[in-house]
Amino acid sequence: MEKNGDLEKSVNLMEKALGYIKKPESSLYLIYGVLLYKNGNIEKASAVFRDNISRYPKDWRSYKNLSALYMEQGLEEFAKRYQSEAEKRRKK
Repeated sequence: MEKNGDLEKSVNLMEKALGYIKKPESSLYLIYGVLLYKNGNIEKASAVFRDNISRYPKDWRSYKNLSALYMEQGLEEFAKRYQSEAEKRRKK
């Protein structure tokens, strides 16, 4: 659906899916965060990535996504911090 340009519908479907699944995997939260980001909901995407970090602290991908998000917003110090954390976790 996202490829068809209907990001909002994709976001809504992902929200419903996350509500039905008892313990969603990290990947689902990552997809959700990326969909939110692509749909222009930067704050909510950031919150989803941070929440995913608290649920799955060993998964480096949320750190990487937050780093990219912060870099794009010009928050270089935050971006560097999360990039460093992503690299540490990816090597483990």
